[in-house]
Amino acid sequence: MTAFMLAYGADRIPYQVTYDENRRSRVAIHVNPDGTVAVDAPPGFSDESIKAAVQKRARWVVGHVSEARERYAHVRPKEYVSGEQVFYLGRRYMLKVMSVDNKPAPARLRGNRLEVETATGSTDDIKGRLRAWYRVRGRDYLSLRIDALAKSLPWVDAPPPFRLL
Repeated sequence: MTAFMLAYGADRIPYQVTYDENRRSRVAIHVNPDGTVAVDAPPGFSDESIKAAVQKRARWVVGHVSEARERYAHVRPKEYVSGEQVFYLGRRYMLKVMSVDNKPAPARLRGNRLEVETATGSTDDIKGRLRAWYRVRGRDYLSLRIDALAKSLPWVDAPPPFRLL
């Protein structure tokens, strides 16, 4: 992965280039929902040809990045502090961060609160514990859904294996 900068008028937009073995002749430009830009290029393309391809589509890129930024303008970044709202399966829960001196327990859902214990109190620690909780819950939920769907399909003998990346 390589980072570059697109200059268009007063705008400066960074983008990441990934070399994709499946691409043969053209560069693909993606503007993600959060406004970041990703470029997929065939292996062997020079930096100059990639920059030229992105510069050729600069107006399109700037327009889509502006739209994405407008969509997220009202969204405040997460602070991972007590009282903040988190979402799980379409419902809102209040985050409760608890400092502990010993080894923190995994995050848990209690009533309308999602409780996270932390020894350090750092945002990265809380975020990591929350993400781990979401991964476990997501894995369990998907497993139940796959099992239910596999039982309803007559041509499937056993639920297929899956893993989260």
